[in-house]
Amino acid sequence: MACTATRQDVSDIVLEVIRAFHGDDTIVEATVFGRDVVVDKLTRRGYAALIEELLSQRFPDCVPGSFGPDDCASAGKVKDIVDALWNDVKS
Repeated sequence: MACTATRQDVSDIVLEVIRAFHGDDTIVEATVFGRDVVVDKLTRRGYAALIEELLSQRFPDCVPGSFGPDDCASAGKVKDIVDALWNDVKS
């Protein structure tokens, strides 16, 4: 079955997780890690499991294949995480 989530759904999930993690509702896709949000790569790796869990709760048909901690650790902006997840699950 193909993933029924839209890119907007994926963005909403990623933003919800990262905003909750940092307690900062001002975080957007353009937010830059290290400048706008001070967080190291190791900590960012932890976003992946939280994002995947929320995705599976909202869209059980969306199962990431290659998205994971490395995508979060290497991201320069929140948008990079959204794009990595979306490119992995889009049909």
